[in-house]
Amino acid sequence: MYGLDKHADLSFLPASVFIQLRVGQNELVLAFDSDALVTVEESIEIGMPGKES
Repeated sequence: MYGLDKHADLSFLPASVFIQLRVGQNELVLAFDSDALVTVEESIEIGMPGKES
């Protein structure tokens, strides 16, 4: 899936408090105090400038 579904209900976000960021090999998971999770999946690479990974 690319992008966000146009019918996605994000109405919980303004009243939620962001509490945790989980970083995996190919995903980021944002956790909120309302027991909601937002997952972002992609091929990502973390490194230092000028160094090959």
